[in-house]
Amino acid sequence: MPPQRTTLFISVILLTSLTSAIVGALIADRTLDRYAESLNDQSIRTDVTRVKPTVLATAVDQTIAHVVEVASPASYPLIHVLDRVHSNGVVEEANIGHATALTSDGWFLIPQEIVDRVGSSLRLVMEGGVVAITKIVQDPETSFVFAKAEVVDVHVSTFGASERLAEGTPVFVVDGMHVYPRVLVDTWITDKEAMTSSDHYSRTYRLDAIVDVLPGALVADANGSVIGFLEGMDRVRPLHQLTSGLNHVLTTGTITRPVLGLLLIDRSRVVAADSVQQGLEVMNIMHGSVAEIAGLRVGDVIVRVQGESVQNQTLDEWVLGASEGDTLLLTVVRQETEQEISVTL
Repeated sequence: MPPQRTTLFISVILLTSLTSAIVGALIADRTLDRYAESLNDQSIRTDVTRVKPTVLATAVDQTIAHVVEVASPASYPLIHVLDRVHSNGVVEEANIGHATALTSDGWFLIPQEIVDRVGSSLRLVMEGGVVAITKIVQDPETSFVFAKAEVVDVHVSTFGASERLAEGTPVFVVDGMHVYPRVLVDTWITDKEAMTSSDHYSRTYRLDAIVDVLPGALVADANGSVIGFLEGMDRVRPLHQLTSGLNHVLTTGTITRPVLGLLLIDRSRVVAADSVQQGLEVMNIMHGSVAEIAGLRVGDVIVRVQGESVQNQTLDEWVLGASEGDTLLLTVVRQETEQEISVTL
């Protein structure tokens, strides 16, 4: 082949290759652009420097952390003095339960079962060391006692509202530094019988699952405020039933609850709501009781206390939360006529 034609042929090949390379680069660049755009469209971002994505805390995780921060410091371990104690504290296995600080000057709430088991050898574990209990006041209407220790500036729990908790409310069982999220599935638990007394607590709350923890675990809401205390493995004693006893202890040093003297049946548990007047029907009245003195009769149906429906708050909570000498206004239905009766406890 003549040299001129060879040179021309080579030039054409080089030009074709160069053109193909340019076009290929342009196509490749455009393809990469489209791929990046598709990632953006799908809200996907690539980052070759990241080994694995950061795990973000869920709302539940954040709430649990908050509950630990707010509620746990008010929960103090309880030990038996015969247990093994170290210079820097108490081994975890030695804990037999927890006490909840109610006042900054050393009033605590402790399960009755712990006091019954270890008696005077019960001790609180606090930052400054092991502290003895100097006084115990039993609450006959609950399974807890109020205990006094000679300490000051105690980190106390924040009290929440426990009277109007609804089913489905998320709660958190606090066992020291351990927190177990649960849900209230029933906020009106009574004995199997519909018959109740005006002078004994009838209501506790129930959790959606059991919690196997040491006695004395408190139950907090999402804000970390205490709303009750665990009884057994799935029942919650509402806080307001206990604070009424605490008020007695702080003012008189003991617990003396008033007695109304009624035996009642909750009609909502035995008859359909649309068939009869709903409320608490008086089945028996204690002779000489304040209820008898006030003029209540067998067959009366109590529908409201202090203007509040008995379907919202139990009569016994009104009575046991009051003090002797207090007055309660009862709205009753007698022979289809509604009337108000004032009772001085």
